[in-house]
Amino acid sequence: MRICLIGKNLTNIVLARILANKKLTVDIIYNLENKKNFNSRTIGISKSNFDFLLNYEKKIKVFSWPVKKIRIFNEKQKSKELFEFFDENKENFFLVKYNKIYDHFERSLNNFNNINLKKISKKINEKYLFEDDKYNLIINSDANSYITKKYFNKKIEKNYYSSAYTCIINHQKVINDIAIQIFTKYGPIAFLPLSNNKTSIVFSFLNKYEKDNKEIINLINKFNIKYKITSFGELEKSNLKFSMLRNYCYKNILSFGDLIHRIHPLVGQGF
Repeated sequence: MRICLIGKNLTNIVLARILANKKLTVDIIYNLENKKNFNSRTIGISKSNFDFLLNYEKKIKVFSWPVKKIRIFNEKQKSKELFEFFDENKENFFLVKYNKIYDHFERSLNNFNNINLKKISKKINEKYLFEDDKYNLIINSDANSYITKKYFNKKIEKNYYSSAYTCIINHQKVINDIAIQIFTKYGPIAFLPLSNNKTSIVFSFLNKYEKDNKEIINLINKFNIKYKITSFGELEKSNLKFSMLRNYCYKNILSFGDLIHRIHPLVGQGF
């Protein structure tokens, strides 16, 4: 069985590894690499999904950080938590930097003869995909591809009129296995542990409260209840929207990943 994955992105790189382990032949075809330089972007992976990935790549444990508990507060009562999520003596989820997991899985593709990376200059259209019936299944996770724009352009969308501010703070060493989320009038802010001296910040900020980067940093300091911060990494910003396709397949083409649905969780982190 020969499978085509449209787009070179984290979703397809991980999927290619899983399919290749099943002895399937996989072509990743792309015009442009969809890797952006997400210096401050982190991914939260649930315990069950993390255990699943370990079946295919044991080394991800080296650069992933376990979180045992999630504590929830509001702005007015930062000393009294509203509730918490935890499983006694077990990790709830794992945090990993986006760039690290992308680079690691990308390098691992070189170990598989049945994975082919094909950067092509021409349009990835029906003629290219369907000629000679060379693919049994085509999986599309590239939101900017010709196939998406032609066959998967009908969506349900909602604008949250919010932005996600992300950065990584460096701080004095602490026991750092509890994620903290605080609901503020501006939107929820999360402190997500990456190591004993690094923590990822995700601040979902309502656009009606316009603030510059310096003011955002001041608010992060204001809502910080745990860390003695020594420095801030680059502050990055992205818009938050809800998007869900109305149809997922066309002939033997299947939409996959964030292309199917992009749902804004409490603070925009995780998948």
